[in-house]
Amino acid sequence: MFKLIISKIQRSVGLLFLLMMPQFIYADLIHYKIGIAFSRTDKYDRSTQQIINGIQIAKLYFEKKHPEYKIDFVKYTFQPNNLASVVKIANQICRDKILVVIGGEMSEDALVLGQILNSCHVVLVSPTATNPKVGEKKPFVFRVSASDDDVAKKLADYTYHAFKPSVIGIIDDVSLPYPDFLTKEFLNNYLYISKGRIIVKKVLRENIDYSSEIDDFIRKHVPVVVMLTYDIDLKRFVSQASERNYFPIYIGSDGWGSNESIVKIMRDNPLYQKHFIGYRNNYWKNDISNKLNMKFKSLYRFHYRSEPDAWNAIGFDSTWIVLSALSKYFHNINSEILKNEIAKTHNLQLLTSGNFEFKPNNTPVKDLNIYKITSNGASYITTLRGGK
Repeated sequence: MFKLIISKIQRSVGLLFLLMMPQFIYADLIHYKIGIAFSRTDKYDRSTQQIINGIQIAKLYFEKKHPEYKIDFVKYTFQPNNLASVVKIANQICRDKILVVIGGEMSEDALVLGQILNSCHVVLVSPTATNPKVGEKKPFVFRVSASDDDVAKKLADYTYHAFKPSVIGIIDDVSLPYPDFLTKEFLNNYLYISKGRIIVKKVLRENIDYSSEIDDFIRKHVPVVVMLTYDIDLKRFVSQASERNYFPIYIGSDGWGSNESIVKIMRDNPLYQKHFIGYRNNYWKNDISNKLNMKFKSLYRFHYRSEPDAWNAIGFDSTWIVLSALSKYFHNINSEILKNEIAKTHNLQLLTSGNFEFKPNNTPVKDLNIYKITSNGASYITTLRGGK
């Protein structure tokens, strides 16, 4: 009888312990709130959502590796092409006393976000802003994508040595800061290394008719057209050029979007699907077989039932930089400590870089992966090493 009573007590105590165990586990969790601040538009909606999906995968993987941490995201949304809206959101973030924010996909948005968040000592990490001025003299502001000036220099050098064209055509969209700055940097670097002719056509974003530019390129036998702008502009130009049986080699950059989206655009149009050839730099070489890359792809496929792309990878990496810095501390961390820890990032394994680090002004050292794009797919050509 006594043994039966003892046995019942032991079972009751065991059950009580099992019921209370989650409380013991979660009582010691280290909670951090991270802001996510992006614009949402029809045009950029997919790329922005892909970045956010990558951010979510980084959180899932980090919490799996570090079960003592709990990461909560606080989402902020500002209106597209509306700097007043960006200012409003930035001020709200300051009032909310958020430790760190991942966001500002466009350089013009990141410039405004960074100015305000830096002044109130909130860390900002932009996944895709490429203007080097975003982090200039702002110790709390970091960029993860390669700088426009570095991209332009490497693309100009690659274009010249890969194709050695006697003449090239350049479409310069002067109505937006990103394509205009990148194009002018490309032009300056190309002029320095080449004695060939350069035909520059300045256009405005609202202009949907490229017929005069195309006709002039045809008359002057231009074999290479540089379009360092967005995918919608490329699609429009290629379509109009194809109607005139003009099929040059195209040079582009990350503004084209993902490799997969460009392949789909070219594959879906019978007018130019067999003729399009483009070369562009991309964030991510997705076939690298290291542990992080394999785990990322596995988690992404499981959660989203699709293949990840470069937008996902750069979103993951931006978050991984922040979480890697946070993991070195427990509850007693503030934005000053965090920005110092992020700035010290050195030889960090990321998806888009094997040994990531920051240069002065929190500028990233990044490799450029060059891909050839046709309607048959995207094929890796070479890597242009960062920091050179």
